[in-house]
Amino acid sequence: MEVAIRIEENGINFYKLPNRSPNRKKQKNFFAHLAEAEVAHKKTFEGIFAKMEKYNPPESYVGEYSAYLRSYVDNNIFFTKEAMDKELSSIKRYHCRL
Repeated sequence: MEVAIRIEENGINFYKLPNRSPNRKKQKNFFAHLAEAEVAHKKTFEGIFAKMEKYNPPESYVGEYSAYLRSYVDNNIFFTKEAMDKELSSIKRYHCRL
């Protein structure tokens, strides 16, 4: 559940990137809608997580397991902002009919 929550947080941040279609109202509204959907997903996962029995794996230091999960999600499942900016900058032109 912690991984799912982190994925949704990254999705929210991605869809709220400030440079995303600043001059196109329909596209801007579309991405705002996607960010809102991610917020709803995150709340759902947080509710499930709150009801779950917690597992505390052995750690070398407090927070090691959570830090590993966050790092894994941030760098492998959903791009970091820096990686996404690099990918988006390579796109010369795209069409979105919204």
